[in-house]
Amino acid sequence: MKKPKVAAELRKWALKTFPENGYVNFYQARFLDVDANRPQEAKPFYDKALGLLPNNVKVLTEVILFYDLALQDSKFSASFVERRSRPGKAGEAPLLNLAGPGAGVLMCEAAVAAKNGGHAALSKQLWNRARDLSPLSQCVKNNWPIIYGEKSQEDNSHKLEYTPWAKVKMVIAGGVGLEVGPHHQTNARFLGGETFVVWPPANKTNW
Repeated sequence: MKKPKVAAELRKWALKTFPENGYVNFYQARFLDVDANRPQEAKPFYDKALGLLPNNVKVLTEVILFYDLALQDSKFSASFVERRSRPGKAGEAPLLNLAGPGAGVLMCEAAVAAKNGGHAALSKQLWNRARDLSPLSQCVKNNWPIIYGEKSQEDNSHKLEYTPWAKVKMVIAGGVGLEVGPHHQTNARFLGGETFVVWPPANKTNW
């Protein structure tokens, strides 16, 4: 709607009315981080959202990227991913156990953080999981040269492995997933424990 004053009042009202809501804190953090470019102010809201939504794959992904890119604290991202490779307090599940919409991208970004932090075995596990869950994602394509130590997007082995026919085979094998969410924001609310696949049908005899 491009009504910044209205949006500001709505955010203010939401924070006042629902201060302990994980989604309210997450979207306030996203606003401060992405739209307002005030990462230091965003940090406490990301941290609070993560505490309230410890297994939300989109919140986890954004927190890893926030510390790595906005705060330039790759050491924290690496240690965070390593810590979340095991069951933790307050029902924190290991990253590799998470599933559903967005889980593939989480594994993809976490794999880079783990690699940069020297956790090679964990990075490999996360990367393999990312390729299983979302082999055709933009994240896998973007992070490919980082994981394999190749020079650039244009000069790497991704295009040799992901040929047009290979992509067709992956779509047939994995199906086409559907994710419901807002158009202009990261989807943190409409998530579940498994991906909703619209094609192929579960009963493949109906093809």
